[in-house]
Formats: sequence, structure tokens, C-alpha cells
Amino acid sequence: MKNILFTILSLMFLQNANSQQDDNPLKFSLGEYNFKSVYDTSSFNSILKVTKKGMTLFEREFGGKIYSIKADEFGDDGKMDILIDLYTGGAHCCFNIYTGHTEENSFVITDSLWLGNSDYEIKDLNSDNRREIFASDDRFAYAFTNFAETRFSPLVYTVKDYKFENITKNFPETINASITELNAELSKYKNSGIKCPAAGEDTFNTEAGTMKAILAPLVLDYYNLGEVQKGYDIVNETYTCPDKGAFTDTLKVVYKLK
Repeated sequence: MKNILFTILSLMFLQNANSQQDDNPLKFSLGEYNFKSVYDTSSFNSILKVTKKGMTLFEREFGGKIYSIKADEFGDDGKMDILIDLYTGGAHCCFNIYTGHTEENSFVITDSLWLGNSDYEIKDLNSDNRREIFASDDRFAYAFTNFAETRFSPLVYTVKDYKFENITKNFPETINASITELNAELSKYKNSGIKCPAAGEDTFNTEAGTMKAILAPLVLDYYNLGEVQKGYDIVNETYTCPDKGAFTDTLKVVYKLK
């Protein structure tokens, strides 16, 4: 089930973007607060303006296209969090979320979240009547092989005190579903084996690179469960190429999975 999570989220974005191609300016209202984003197709920038009763409370230029503005309640304070979704253009790079909130006769942006290659959806992942920001973790994109062969771990955020907070570790069922999918893909290589490049040769765009692209998010998933050693045990058992030590060091040092 290669890249299932990323594929779903990408298709969701494309459908959303296509539905709003002619929606320029983009408008959204929350009570008396009116949001309007105008996208300049020559500069590829968006101007966001927030008004209340005809008075401008906020105006800012963003580099890219604001393709969605929405509000949701993530915390326990009864206040609505505004999410401003930005696409900066290009391929495999480009999704950013800003969060902000209305105050008395003002609007304030308080944080941003860079998702890279992944769009997101808002859903209640564990049926507790709280909704979360559900995306895919793209930190390994292009790290070990081409983008098409990259795998992704689940990524879950909320907004707390007007800041984005990573709460992925709180959703073990979601993480374990990812582990199951990755192990199923890994079993194909365990059964048939792979051809390892010679020591010192690049593994990018080889079977070894693809195998590392499966193992890396698997280690990340176990890290999010608090059981990272299980991930490294699988690496030791399954990856037999000469650069295994360097691969493990990269996960521990560069990606801080330890």
C-alpha cells in the first residue's frame, strides 16, 4: 500500500484546489469578521485582508496561493482557531498552514506549520469528539530514493494556546496501522532479498534505497510509540547492505530518532 496516506491527501488537495480555481478572491466569514484573500497571478502572492463592519483589522501579503480559510475548535477554551492554508507553488515542497484567532476588533496570526509535501485533513481520529489535524510526515522525501518511492508516517497536530502542537504519539492505533502497512511492504524484500551496491557506492534509486525508504518511516513510527529500538532491531535483521551502519547513524544523528 505504497504512499497510501500521501496519495489520499494529495488527491484531497487537488480536488480542493480545482474547486477553487475561479474563487478569486477567496472569502470566509466568522461572525462579524470577514476574510478576503486575493491571489495575484503575476507575482504569485496572496493579499489577505480581515475586516469587521467595514473596518480593516489586518492586511498581509503571503508568498503563494491561499487556497482555503477555515475555522475549527481544537482546544477546551471554546474559542475558534482560524486555519489559513497556503500553497507556495512547485512540486513536492509546498504546503503551509497559518493559525490565528480573532480578538476584540483585531485578528492575530500566532503560529505556522510547514507540511512540505503533504496537505492535511481535519478529523476525529479516535472518536473522542475532538478533531485533529491529520497529515503525513514527509521528512524522508528524497532522502534515500526518488520521491515516488518515498514512504510516509502519519503526523497528527492540534492547536493549543494558539500554537501548533505535535500529538502524533497520542494515536497508537493510527501509528500501528502504518507499521502494519510498512511491514507488509518490507516482507516482499525479506522474502526475495535485494541486490546491494558495492561498499562506497550510492544506494539512491536502487533496491537498497527503496528498502531504506521503507525502514526509515518504520523507525519513526516506533519512535512515536516510544519503542524506537524495535525499529532498529528490524533494520538490523532485514537490511544487509554495507552502508547499514551509516544508515542507522543518519537516522539517529540527522533525524534524531534515538
